Amino acid sequence: MFDADGYVRIDKDGRVRLILTQCQKEILLEVQEVLLHFGVHCIIRHIKSDNREHYSNGRLIKNKSGEWRLEINDITSVSKFADNIELTVGYK
Repeated sequence: MFDADGYVRIDKDGRVRLILTQCQKEILLEVQEVLLHFGVHCIIRHIKSDNREHYSNGRLIKNKSGEWRLEINDITSVSKFADNIELTVGYK
């Protein structure tokens, strides 16, 4: 799922974040539960968008109400994710 709808973000200060976007919160809640089994803590939040179409991860998003994001922000959880979950897309 992270290979398709997720991405790694490196902030200007070098902080690494893992982000997964979906239009359905329920899917992210299930992912969050699975991640907790690996000791990976994350937050889920809604990102509002204006009434225009936009692109997310190269895909056209037509959901005008916004998107849901699961974010892994702390370095301990990012490390646990990297140790336990393999991304198959090389550039991620």
